[in-house]
Amino acid sequence: MRRVPRLFDLVDNSDTGELDSVAVADYQKVADACTLCDMCFMTKCLTSHRTNSTSISRMSCCGNRAVEFHEGRVPWVRTELGKTDRNGELARYVAPLANWGSDRHNQLTRPVLEKVTQVDRNAALPKYHGRTFVARSRRAGPPVTQAAPASGRKAVLYATCFVNYNNPSIGEATRAVLAKNGVQTETVYPQCCQMPQLEAGDLAKVAAAAKHVAPTLGPYIDQGYDIIALVPSCALMLKFECR
Repeated sequence: MRRVPRLFDLVDNSDTGELDSVAVADYQKVADACTLCDMCFMTKCLTSHRTNSTSISRMSCCGNRAVEFHEGRVPWVRTELGKTDRNGELARYVAPLANWGSDRHNQLTRPVLEKVTQVDRNAALPKYHGRTFVARSRRAGPPVTQAAPASGRKAVLYATCFVNYNNPSIGEATRAVLAKNGVQTETVYPQCCQMPQLEAGDLAKVAAAAKHVAPTLGPYIDQGYDIIALVPSCALMLKFECR
């Protein structure tokens, strides 16, 4: 699926070559393809060099999805796929079986998954691990280099659902790098930041997560810890949605 050029194509193929002549009905195509990459939100709209009008931004895409959710137009399957904590907790107990079934080379299960979940059978899906990053962090961590330039600094790692359930090695590598540079680390994971629910337009769940995650991390800040989210999208959620 061609996602990034969609807005460009609409503008380039319009009568004036500007956003003002793009049909409002076509905005939905852009909103559907938006991955909330935050380029428009963090800097400026990617087409702002060609138009002075207000463009289709991350917030308008989020707003559109919130309306869809409120009107009950978000598919049930999409909602269930977004429950990453529940899915991760269930899958980790049967990780080998879950990974076998989701393997894109599995010609037996992937066509069925495609039909049920609408996820393309050729898409590589994240693997699950029986031992989460939070569980692995309870073991003794790598020794902290006391003579390193950052010696004395402390950081708390917000595990994120992806690292916790799907790729613990990211967290382990982060701990090792920070320890080598003299940084003492702790790991915390109160719950998913609900980025999947933001994408689905369920803003109430995003707000509820913020009320849970922010107070969990707050005391660490008071104790002089830096907060590190191990996935970029989760860092943006902490910075802009959980504050």
